[in-house]
Amino acid sequence: MNEMDTMARAKMYIEKLANGINPLTDTELPSEDVVNNVHISRCFFYVADVLGRVIDNGGIKKKSSGRKASFSLTQEQITKFELSEKPVSVSDFVEKLNRFIDENSMKKLKTTSITNWLVDIEMLEIVKLPNNKTKKMPTAKGNAIGIDTETRTSLYGEYTIVLYDKNAQQFILDNIDSVIAKNN
Repeated sequence: MNEMDTMARAKMYIEKLANGINPLTDTELPSEDVVNNVHISRCFFYVADVLGRVIDNGGIKKKSSGRKASFSLTQEQITKFELSEKPVSVSDFVEKLNRFIDENSMKKLKTTSITNWLVDIEMLEIVKLPNNKTKKMPTAKGNAIGIDTETRTSLYGEYTIVLYDKNAQQFILDNIDSVIAKNN
């Protein structure tokens, strides 16, 4: 029985108690039984409602403060993350990582957290473009771990995209704690 099944069973037991039913025998409890006290019964209904909301939310209790927790991943989530065989943009990589979190209760990882961290460790560098804008581009160290560029064409002309191959993705994942520290 997994945790969701356990919660569903607990909710069922509490609802039965709230209605004056013995959850083990499905028989009506005597009217003088403590569970039939109106205050106890209301408490059971309240707890059953809270459990129902947690179950509806996939087993996660939403924070009531309105403040979101900082981005984090469990070791299990990191292990389950599937690296892309083909090179991906940092945006695609971050979007895939953010799928592991509940956006209602946790802040998302930002792409700039990864790229700024890669600048800090000299895998990317900030270069000035002809139009006086800047872009983060791979260094020789970045190329060595699998960060590369590709020129593409859109309706607005040519542009350069930075792509991360499977090795570069693994490098970021292996150092996700440093990236998260930059993010938070």
